[in-house]
Amino acid sequence: MTTTLITGAVAILSLVLAAWLAGRLIKQKIADEGARLISGYIKEGAMAFLWKEYKILAIVVMVLVLVMLLVPAWSWKMAVTFLVGAILSALAGFVSVWLSTAASAQVAERCQEDANAGLRLSFLASSITGLAIVGLGLLGVAVFYLVFDEAQIIFGFGLGVSLVALFIRVGGGIYTKAADIGADWVGKIEEKIPEDDLRNPAVIADVVGDNVGDMAGMGADLFESYVDGLIAALALTLAFLPLFGVNSVALPLLLAAIGLATSIAGGLVVMMFKGDTAGLIRKGNWLAAILMIIISFFAVRYTVGDINIFWSLVIGLAASWLITGLTKYFLSEKRWLVKSIANASGTGAATNIIYGLSWGMISSIISAAVVVAAVSWSYKLGDLFGLAIASWGMLSNLAIILASNTFGPIVDNAAGISRMAGLGHQAQAGSEKLDEKGNIGATLNKNVAIVSAVLTAIVLLVSFSQMVNLETVNLLNIKVLLSLLVGAILPFLFCALTVKSVGQAAAKMVEESRRQFREISGLLSGETQPDYKRCIKISTNAALRQMILPGILAVAAPLVIGWWWGAESLVGLLVGSLVVGFLLATWMVNAGGLWDNAKKFLANHDLNQPNGEAYKAAIIGDTVGDPLKDVAGPALNIFIKLMIIVAIIMAPLMMK
Repeated sequence: MTTTLITGAVAILSLVLAAWLAGRLIKQKIADEGARLISGYIKEGAMAFLWKEYKILAIVVMVLVLVMLLVPAWSWKMAVTFLVGAILSALAGFVSVWLSTAASAQVAERCQEDANAGLRLSFLASSITGLAIVGLGLLGVAVFYLVFDEAQIIFGFGLGVSLVALFIRVGGGIYTKAADIGADWVGKIEEKIPEDDLRNPAVIADVVGDNVGDMAGMGADLFESYVDGLIAALALTLAFLPLFGVNSVALPLLLAAIGLATSIAGGLVVMMFKGDTAGLIRKGNWLAAILMIIISFFAVRYTVGDINIFWSLVIGLAASWLITGLTKYFLSEKRWLVKSIANASGTGAATNIIYGLSWGMISSIISAAVVVAAVSWSYKLGDLFGLAIASWGMLSNLAIILASNTFGPIVDNAAGISRMAGLGHQAQAGSEKLDEKGNIGATLNKNVAIVSAVLTAIVLLVSFSQMVNLETVNLLNIKVLLSLLVGAILPFLFCALTVKSVGQAAAKMVEESRRQFREISGLLSGETQPDYKRCIKISTNAALRQMILPGILAVAAPLVIGWWWGAESLVGLLVGSLVVGFLLATWMVNAGGLWDNAKKFLANHDLNQPNGEAYKAAIIGDTVGDPLKDVAGPALNIFIKLMIIVAIIMAPLMMK
């Protein structure tokens, strides 16, 4: 109980600090009238979409709450944890959007001074997001563990978090990518006007989408990763009570508290010291990691006393650092990978896309090698207990990882506001300089979430197998083999549904933008304002209508296979989805990031001629990558874990 209380206290401290920093952010005023007006439009559009989305989600959640109350194998406790998890997941998305819309115009104005000032304010806003998300997740798990002290009940909390996060990620992603593709294609390719030009009918929908897709989606996604990772570690360590006693369960909570506390320390280094903010961010990350290792050593010695468990934690941390380093290498404008795709654009869109596909596939192999090494070494050191701690190690410093890498949509919006409000060359150059860093940070977050999802999913699978007393799975059993194939199909079906939804919505956006340029007199010359609301309506309707089916698929597939063919076949389904989904997700996220940064490279260097063919080819590659890296890819990690948690919730109905 003492460990749980300490954990809760650290979580509350995190939330209090987030509230204090948010107060500082709100007090800073936007001086430029144009920037303030555009920021208001963005905030109004983003919040309007969120409320509409949350109304639909509220209906879905309440129906499932009623089902849980009516099924005898479940209970009101699980219904309560599920409901709270859903609410907190929605809150994580809301907080992320609120902070992004509050900070973007301020960042644009700060970039009038220099890019460093803009980065410092971006880090402040991102820090609030990280502290709030991790604080909410840790407090929720700690409170429910203290009150109910039962893993099966706490999985209800994870189910609520995952279900809502999937809807937010998919719905927001469809919204933003439909607007983004429509704005890029008609504006840049057909009408040859600059990015974020107010003459473009889809431009406001595009910048609103940066918030509801990237910020709300990322916030809910990483909140889900954190919560599910901690719950998985707790559930699996319960099996080691006979060996380590109550300390086996206390350790994951204690490590979570240490991770949050050290993240706060690292963040304070950035905020309290003057100088190069990018350098301070690197130092803050290193400080948090080093403190985490040192303090965790004593925590492991105090609780379970097995030094191999400590090394398992270090393996998880090392996997996180390695994925971070590899992502930065792959996507850096200074590296030859991005330059090779930019050069390939000179021979057309086809070669640009082929190069991006190839390097994206290679990145999947490298990420898989990291996962294999982390799983095998941690298991060898500490058996399943070591694996559980390693999976948690990847997410232990999530608060500062979020603070360091979630400013991508903020600086993207800042760059757009700079251009639309005419804040001058200095502001535009500064915000655009930060935009490439933000794009790398966003992809880094997605990769960390995907790789940690694999480790978490493996831990969850083991927990499910233990719950249904399943020690082995016969792969030669025809039902298991067929389930494995169905599981491999599901990620492709999920991606097909989400990518097709983006394509359909983007086509409508392109048609509407063309119509306005064709029919509204004086639009291209700037004498008349476009009808922004019609484009916003297209993205909104498409997102809200088409986010439902992928969510139903995640819940229905394990239910059908579990009831029809039993627990062994269900494991086959989940393993097939896990393996294929992991590789697909990594490939899509990294390929999309490479195409995006190749486009930015051509926009910022001598290779690009104004509206030249290479730049047009890079834009086409970027539009192909958009639904992959911002919708289907990052949503897959939630999809995989949600199916496993649904299986775990079903476990009482499948007990042998």
